[in-house]
Amino acid sequence: MIQDLSQTPGFEIKALSVYTLQLCSEPNDSYRRPNSFTFPSVLKACVSAFSSIKPIQHIHTQLLKLGTYFDVYVGSALLDSYSKCNGIEFSHRVFEEMPDRNVVCWNSMISAFAKGGDVDSTKRLFEEMHEKVSWTSLISGYAQNGYFSETFATFENMGKAGVKPNEITLVSVISACANLGALEFGRKIHSFMENNHYNFDLFVASSLVDMHCKCGVVQDALILYKKMHLKNVVTCSSMIVGLALNGRAMEAIGIFEEMRFQCMIPNDISCSPTL
Repeated sequence: MIQDLSQTPGFEIKALSVYTLQLCSEPNDSYRRPNSFTFPSVLKACVSAFSSIKPIQHIHTQLLKLGTYFDVYVGSALLDSYSKCNGIEFSHRVFEEMPDRNVVCWNSMISAFAKGGDVDSTKRLFEEMHEKVSWTSLISGYAQNGYFSETFATFENMGKAGVKPNEITLVSVISACANLGALEFGRKIHSFMENNHYNFDLFVASSLVDMHCKCGVVQDALILYKKMHLKNVVTCSSMIVGLALNGRAMEAIGIFEEMRFQCMIPNDISCSPTL
């Protein structure tokens, strides 16, 4: 319904009203609550109705709470919405924090810089895209399809080629460490990021929490978790499962209650260990 309304001139406010009702639906009503298919249409309606950054920022906050922010299509829509409302600095921030970038994302950001008259940033990003996309795509592809040894080998070859990895690349390697139980290699990546002043955004921090949990060092994961200023349902779910699987049920329930207090909508992963 939201998608149809957002594409019909004059019905943008109606689309946003339906979205508001979905936000107020029961936490367990997965059919009605907003999801990755809803938000691009909501953002489009926002831009058409208001052409202002403030409503986009409100939706951005909801995306972070729900964990939908990490979807590449939602991220692309958010980036594009900020750009259309003359918020290029916000677009760039979204672009930098996106855990996965496809060619559409890169082109949208390059186009935003070009339209804003920032020739230097346009040229820099264009060159960076051609340098990093192939390495990052290859490493991400290996990690997502379970080829973890190939993930490590390609990452090492990337370093030998003199290409500096970005946060997206490193998160893929951390994911491989989590799945292989390669704790020491994961810790080396963590130290590398700290020593080279990488941005520990929500996605990076969540992947580190998940890795430590899956490698059985739950206390280290909990320390990282408590240091995070911003958490979402993905982060909390990883911590809940890690605690529950290691016999720390009361702490897992405590984080579950913390999620509810912060108005996060628990997913199936966060609910199952607490039942």
